[in-house]
Amino acid sequence: MKTKTAYYTHSKHKYDTPCEAEEIAFIEKHFKGRVICPNKHSSEFVKLEIRPYIKAIEPPPTVVYATEYLNYVGYGVYADCKFALENNIQVLVVRTNENNDFCVLQLVQIERIEKSTSNFYGRLITKKNSTK
Repeated sequence: MKTKTAYYTHSKHKYDTPCEAEEIAFIEKHFKGRVICPNKHSSEFVKLEIRPYIKAIEPPPTVVYATEYLNYVGYGVYADCKFALENNIQVLVVRTNENNDFCVLQLVQIERIEKSTSNFYGRLITKKNSTK
C-alpha cells in the first residue's frame, strides 16, 4: 500500500520557528500521512535545483498545505500552489480562526498582486467554510 504524501509550502520567514513547528504538527495530525517540508527535507530538493520544489516530489503529493506570511505568499509558495492547481492536486490553506485555532480552507485561486516582491508576491483565495 502506498503512503499518502502531503507537501507543506510556506514562507522561508517561518523556517526553524515555533510557528513552523506548530503548523507542521497540525498538518501531520490533520493529514495522517507523510508530510514533506522543504525546510526539513531540503537535501531532497537542493541537489536537484528544481523550482518549484513540488515538482521534485515522487510520487507527486496527493495534497498541498499552504500557509501565508502577513496575509500574503512569496514567490515560492505562489509557484507551488500554481503548479498544484494546474496539475489537479488539492491545495488546502492553513489559517487561524477568530479563536486562534488552526483551520483548513480549500484554495480556489491564487492572485498575483501588483507591485509584488519575492516575499509579497500573491494572495490565496479560499472557500469560506473550513474542511475537515
